[in-house]
Amino acid sequence: MLIERVRVMSKKNPILGGVLGLFLFGVLYASFDKRGLIAFVVLMAVSMAITATVGPNASFIVSIAGAYLSYKWCNEHNEAIGG
Repeated sequence: MLIERVRVMSKKNPILGGVLGLFLFGVLYASFDKRGLIAFVVLMAVSMAITATVGPNASFIVSIAGAYLSYKWCNEHNEAIGG
């Protein structure tokens, strides 16, 4: 018996993705696959490196990048499913 796996794709809220992206969890919300996991790990490493070398106030740049990526990937996801 052949069992097919059905994937239910629902729209993702880009505003929620952007807000979660400020805390770097938006990249996981927007793209929970290899791309999202790699982006999460890289952004965390860059944030820790900036905090250690420059200071904690300069690491907001990583938060802005995370919000941008999350918003962009949520919109790409919605376009891919026809929304």
